[in-house]
Amino acid sequence: MLSAIPQTQATNDTVKHVVNLKEVNITASHKIDDKGGKIVYNAYLDKVRSETSAIELMRKVPMLSVDMNGNVSIRGNSNIKILVNGHSYGILSSTQILEQLSPADIQKVEVMTTPGAKYEAQGTGGIVNIITHRRMYFKSSGYLNTGVGTKGSHLMGNFNYAVDKHWAFQNSFYGLFGYSETTSNSNFSDSKDGKNTGQIYCLQTGALRSDNKSILNLKLLYMYQGAFYKEKLASGENKKTNNEYHYLSASIDYSWTASEIVKMNAQTQWYYLPTRNKIGDWDNLENKTGTYILGQMSQIDCTLKPWQKLEFDVGLSNNYSHFKDVYRSTMIRYINNLGAYSELKYEATPLLTINGGLRYEYYHIDTDLKRKRKYNDLFYNLGINYKTSPFCTLSLLFSRRTDRPTYSTLLSEGNYQGGNVILYGNSNVESSYSYLLEAGTSLYVGDCFFKISPYYRYTDKSISLMVQKDNNVMQQYAVNIDGCHSWGSEIWSTLVLMNGKLNFNGGMDIKYKKLKDHGISNSGWQLQYSMNVTYRFFQTLYVNCYGSWQNRKIYLQGSENSYLYSNLSVQKSWHDDHYRLALSVDNPFSNGVNVKRDYCIDGKEYHSSIRYRNTGIRVFFIYKFGKHDMEKDMQIEQNILNNY
Repeated sequence: MLSAIPQTQATNDTVKHVVNLKEVNITASHKIDDKGGKIVYNAYLDKVRSETSAIELMRKVPMLSVDMNGNVSIRGNSNIKILVNGHSYGILSSTQILEQLSPADIQKVEVMTTPGAKYEAQGTGGIVNIITHRRMYFKSSGYLNTGVGTKGSHLMGNFNYAVDKHWAFQNSFYGLFGYSETTSNSNFSDSKDGKNTGQIYCLQTGALRSDNKSILNLKLLYMYQGAFYKEKLASGENKKTNNEYHYLSASIDYSWTASEIVKMNAQTQWYYLPTRNKIGDWDNLENKTGTYILGQMSQIDCTLKPWQKLEFDVGLSNNYSHFKDVYRSTMIRYINNLGAYSELKYEATPLLTINGGLRYEYYHIDTDLKRKRKYNDLFYNLGINYKTSPFCTLSLLFSRRTDRPTYSTLLSEGNYQGGNVILYGNSNVESSYSYLLEAGTSLYVGDCFFKISPYYRYTDKSISLMVQKDNNVMQQYAVNIDGCHSWGSEIWSTLVLMNGKLNFNGGMDIKYKKLKDHGISNSGWQLQYSMNVTYRFFQTLYVNCYGSWQNRKIYLQGSENSYLYSNLSVQKSWHDDHYRLALSVDNPFSNGVNVKRDYCIDGKEYHSSIRYRNTGIRVFFIYKFGKHDMEKDMQIEQNILNNY
């Protein structure tokens, strides 16, 4: 940021001439930014956007890995918390949250392995904060994105209309229909072929009012998801599973800047979530489950900056969910989480920044048989960032967080996973606590970025899956184990070559993991790698390839072997990027995705494999209309040393 008021004065009593220059923001950004404690993926800088879902977009984000069921993890840890514009979505899983979002609306993705005290302590793996386009700048605009392919089709879009310089209305829709085929084999059950069909519909409308000091955002959202899975066993037996849920929410978000010293933000959200699950053969549905969930989430934050080097944050939050079972008595009546926090950021010198926070949470679960669980916990974090030069930053981070059992984990009923595997909950599972120590070094060399982060994590009473075999069915259920140790390093690089024509983003996580519980133990190395490469042939023609590879996951009683997921796409744009046409191929370098699992139960070895035959071709057409001033007015932090 440059600020100047230069003055020019004539000498021989001539007219005095004073020129006042306004404050100038010089901005630029990389696709990947290191913010000291969090990595930011700037999705709006990605020239090729051929994703049909937010889950696909997450595969491009550094430090994240996504399995074939859409479960997101950080460094192999799936116990994470996903936020949207800083909002928590309560009991919804990461997959359910991502399915509500249109990928075209996602502006940035922030990945935090040691989140501050402002955020709920849930999620030992860290927090993923997805930032979407929220502000309209006095112009009407929108987009339409549609596509068809061999594995499904989609339609998404939005329309923004500004009434005046203060009020604007925003409407969006998102629909996705897809299907895939699977083949599974094991030495404990018959081989089987399956077909999975899914559909998602999401409608969202909202109003936004903004002025120089405040922003009011009102939003109403409805979503439906349905999945239908059919299996045909080699023995001739047929099975099918139906899962569906509706989601309705209303939210209010208000931000107010009282002065340069005081800023406040208040948000609240109410939601209603009915679910239905049916399991049986093709002719009869034998088992039905269903739950109604009603909840609310509220948070208020206040930021104080009494002087330039000191920033102080305080806040309160509450998250309440009420449950009612449709077909039988309700095992869980309600879950309530009340939190309060304070956080401090101090710039000791222009090179050294220290931040730390303390959070208190009261967590209350009312379960069946009038058993109540109450937890009173303190969580803390500490971070030190030191700039050795304008290009290099060193960091040291420490945090204590928790993993509380989810609603589905506490349910004792079974949920069929396919491949003769049933997942059961366990109402006796308790919270686990994680301690993470992480060091980091980030370096900018011209337009290129490099980061290495060695870390150590210990989780007490870690929540894991115990496996046992019953006839030809593999049963999995959640338990608390003695502990889990893991240490390793995250390595990431961003390369800009050939005068900006070639962009490479790639990284790997190397980790040693050790699990132990009551005489059962397992350990080993895990390696996962992801990359995203874009090449610009012409100003309007791009080729993009991204993929992820993982050698194996370590479980208490076995492991999951390697699989590769990849995508290759070509995109052409016309008329100042108002029209785009793209061709995308999923898994062009393999015949689908093959996942192998090995189990060791009571000294006996069991093996299973599932091949997802999801190789397919998709064609996209994207149309943008109106003037998208939001893209020009975004404050993008830039580095003038990198020739921007």
